[in-house]
Amino acid sequence: MTIGHNTIKSDELMAFIERIERLRAEKADLTADEKQVMLEAQAKGFSPAAIRLCVKVRAMEPDAWSEWRQTRAMYLHAIGKDSPLPLFDHDTEASTEPAKKT
Repeated sequence: MTIGHNTIKSDELMAFIERIERLRAEKADLTADEKQVMLEAQAKGFSPAAIRLCVKVRAMEPDAWSEWRQTRAMYLHAIGKDSPLPLFDHDTEASTEPAKKT
């Protein structure tokens, strides 16, 4: 297939290129708008990193969110940056108390 300067294919190709250029311009505008919202939130005392995480979490499916939380907990526990995994968490106080007589 050859694409010449004044052929139907070149017109079709140019239409695709122009659409992509418009989409990229719109994306740049949206990115600038999002940055402005983040700056406003930060000025009100909110953490942009926490907001980004909340947006990411809200977009996740419940199962994916649960798996992510479990993986995060496991990794943080492995490097000593988090409390013990809930799987191994138990009530030590309850197990050491003598049973009450009735």
